[in-house]
Amino acid sequence: MPENVRAVLDVLSANLRVEAIKYIAGNSGATRADIAANTNMAWGTTQNVLSELEEAGYLVADVPRDEQRRGRTVRYSVDKVRLADDLGRLMGYLLA
Repeated sequence: MPENVRAVLDVLSANLRVEAIKYIAGNSGATRADIAANTNMAWGTTQNVLSELEEAGYLVADVPRDEQRRGRTVRYSVDKVRLADDLGRLMGYLLA
């Protein structure tokens, strides 16, 4: 399996990450509190999931990762182009 396909599977193999992407895709600009409340994730779990998805490139935050976020409300959106590209690679691999 190609590494880029494996990377997609690694990120999307967890239900919580998929649920977070689904919620944020329909609610661009959602905050961590919004996401936690509407996906029934614990606060700490939500932070971990958002960090993993942002690191993978599927989420974009209005406050860059290298800036101080403590005490600030961060809003998230899905990088739909990146997600669609990676899902296309996965489909290409599965259907080839």
